[in-house]
Amino acid sequence: MKRALVYNRYLLTAGGGERLTLDWCLALSTIGYRVTLVTSSAFDKTLQDLCAVFGISAGGDWELEKIDEESDIARFCGEQKFDLFVNGTLS
Repeated sequence: MKRALVYNRYLLTAGGGERLTLDWCLALSTIGYRVTLVTSSAFDKTLQDLCAVFGISAGGDWELEKIDEESDIARFCGEQKFDLFVNGTLS
């Protein structure tokens, strides 16, 4: 199975960009990717909580990682051998 890492540093914001991030996760999981969602440690909810804000029932099989430094995210990507990286952080 192919693996995708989707990054959005600001998931706690739960705005339009975060909805788009979840839509990417949905699309990728629909076409067979195992999805890992990465955000900052400030995110203090579950993925199910975030999905519920947007009326999305998916997300239970996605992995969540909390990593604050972009250099640590790059290292994590290399170690885990992801097939696809999506940067959902727009700053």
